[in-house]
Amino acid sequence: MRILLVTNFPAPYRLPLYDELGTKLGEKFFVIYTDTAVEGHRWQIPHLNHPHHFIKLNESVTLIAKKFQPDIVILGGVNKHTLKLFLFAKRKENRNFSFHRYVGTSFLEIEQIFTNITEISLQAF
Repeated sequence: MRILLVTNFPAPYRLPLYDELGTKLGEKFFVIYTDTAVEGHRWQIPHLNHPHHFIKLNESVTLIAKKFQPDIVILGGVNKHTLKLFLFAKRKENRNFSFHRYVGTSFLEIEQIFTNITEISLQAF
């Protein structure tokens, strides 16, 4: 099962989880970051220990997602990139994605999503 996470920035408090998922899932986990800075924060982008991609100007988030071929897409927040990906997936010919969302910063929220995904995966076999 290939999991794509789309979020704005590699916030320092989220990186341990993303890095652990990258270690455990390898190339089956991929993060698309939509921004290289966050207004109001002086966070630097550290070395990231998980597969990832930063969206460049005029780059298509849908093309990157299609290239990765995820089974599950997790949207972290709302911005023009996550909305484009959501609308893309809602088109009839693209309904092979399973969508989940998280809106806050809670590890429990993200952990619950992965628990639900695991339960769904086990039921499929």
